Amino acid sequence: MAGEWITTLGAYPSLEIGPLLDNHTFDITTILRELLQAGNVALDHYRDLLKLVEDRSIALEEYARQMIQVEELHAGEVDKMLRRPGEVETSPARRTGHN
Repeated sequence: MAGEWITTLGAYPSLEIGPLLDNHTFDITTILRELLQAGNVALDHYRDLLKLVEDRSIALEEYARQMIQVEELHAGEVDKMLRRPGEVETSPARRTGHN
């Protein structure tokens, strides 16, 4: 979807791959925490986008809001996987986000 917006706005999307999350650890808790960190970075970017396009493009505002919703829901699912059975408090990694 991001690529479609980039071309709609007259640019060409990069095919460059960003930094990989893999730290060569196969512990599921570590992997989930890395996933939560990456999601928090994405949330920050989508929130920045929303600020940039507010009152300029309803379509881009809705795209940013939709992606924020997707990332927040995903972060919630990952956070639940990080909790011990019966634990209801969110993980420290989630609390440091802007949720």
